Amino acid sequence: MNKLFFILLLPFYLVTAGGCEKVNPVCNAESSLSIGSTGSREEDNAVLKQLAEELYQLSGSSSCTNRDNWKIAPMGAKPCGGPSGYIAYKSTIDEACFLIKLAYYNDQVAVYNQKYQLLSDCSVPAQPKAVVCENNKPVFTY
Repeated sequence: MNKLFFILLLPFYLVTAGGCEKVNPVCNAESSLSIGSTGSREEDNAVLKQLAEELYQLSGSSSCTNRDNWKIAPMGAKPCGGPSGYIAYKSTIDEACFLIKLAYYNDQVAVYNQKYQLLSDCSVPAQPKAVVCENNKPVFTY
């Protein structure tokens, strides 16, 4: 009876265990830093600054020596839609983690824009075509 029970449960265990992914706690989209309904504008600016600094540290954690190792992603959110700029990141970093953090940052910028009812000129920033390496730093080309 015990063997039969084990044999019947084994496929269920394998399916459910195989479908569970380990989540990197550093990449959790829910951050302790967020634009809240009670924070002041100064506090909210500090939140956005800290989230952006974290992204820049992750994206530029190594020097730029080969332009083929770099990618470009939209960053920020303009009040009338679209990104406020772009960020270069090395393809060898934990890209999934970086993109989760970037999406969270972009969402927080949109919340900030709405909270303070910001307006924009609705211009669209030029999208970089590529990244080149200058003085070991990524630089956009247009």
